[in-house]
Amino acid sequence: MRPCSGLFSGLFSGRLPAIPAFCWRYGILIWLMRRNHFGHSPYTSSRLVHLLAALTLVYAPRRIVQLGVGEGVSTIAMLLAARLKVGNGISLTGYDSFSHRAVGETIPRERFERNIAMFGMEKLIHLIQIDLLESPCREEGIDLLNIDIDNSYHKLHRMYDMGWFGAVSDTGLILVEGGYSKHTGFEESRGIMKFCRELQQKGFQTMTIQRYPGLVLVRKFRDCDEAY
Repeated sequence: MRPCSGLFSGLFSGRLPAIPAFCWRYGILIWLMRRNHFGHSPYTSSRLVHLLAALTLVYAPRRIVQLGVGEGVSTIAMLLAARLKVGNGISLTGYDSFSHRAVGETIPRERFERNIAMFGMEKLIHLIQIDLLESPCREEGIDLLNIDIDNSYHKLHRMYDMGWFGAVSDTGLILVEGGYSKHTGFEESRGIMKFCRELQQKGFQTMTIQRYPGLVLVRKFRDCDEAY
């Protein structure tokens, strides 16, 4: 797909009005997914990435943090949706070790950078290459936290202990890519439901979308919340 880089390099330049530009760029993203450019990911093939984009559009976050950027499809979808709502006043910090993955193939950093460059998003992303399981959170005031790691109970619990869930603002949203309790090829439960129950006991609200590979929505509960 390297030849596409020159063809699409101007997609994020803002030369088109916001809505037509979004439709054009997101259409390119869909075309790439159908061409299996991101074919390794069950999250992408399930089309749950479209739900991620829709939630990003509704929440209109200015401060996005993604744990596990992979090859960039979720990153692209979130930035396209957020930019439609808030323009250029957004930033995304992405973390990834780009080393061994418990589920799926190892993704080199160069692939992520190439995909991001295809949409001209390099200036919107601050990429940090670290081992997330050994790195305490140094972020705060996160509007949208997207977690796309091997979402087993132990790893998610580790993310909580490292302070990532607490770094989200009171009105922010946490999206965990992967809410299906059992992963294909593994008989034992991944423990995601157990982790959600523990989050509820700690003052979070959770909702799990059980379409493989699943998606978990998490937000802090506030006493001032009202439904109408």
